[in-house]
Amino acid sequence: MQDENQNRQDAFRKLATESWRFVRVFEKALQDIDEKKRKRYASRLDWYEKQIDAAMETFGFQFVDLAGKPYDAGVAATPLNLNDFDAEESLVVDYMMEPTILDANGRIIQTGTAMLRRAEK
Repeated sequence: MQDENQNRQDAFRKLATESWRFVRVFEKALQDIDEKKRKRYASRLDWYEKQIDAAMETFGFQFVDLAGKPYDAGVAATPLNLNDFDAEESLVVDYMMEPTILDANGRIIQTGTAMLRRAEK
């Protein structure tokens, strides 16, 4: 039974991750259409996000948005471009490629993937 529950949670986590990605792509696509359609589709996207958030809450999961936060080795995201910077540079998470997901107890169940940039001085 425990394995079955874990399999369900893993499947849901994967679906939630893909939904998170879909929302980000759709947000970008909205920029390329006329204002009237954009408003209509944006409201549908908002509804979709609320459905995903409600489902996440059912499992006790939550997305963590690290964009704009300072980066250090303890951040729950794997940077894809860390080698582009010197070790002593101050960095921030520019944007997330894949979300970080926490469980109801605040434990990391999925480490996100991030792109970094230099911190503004």
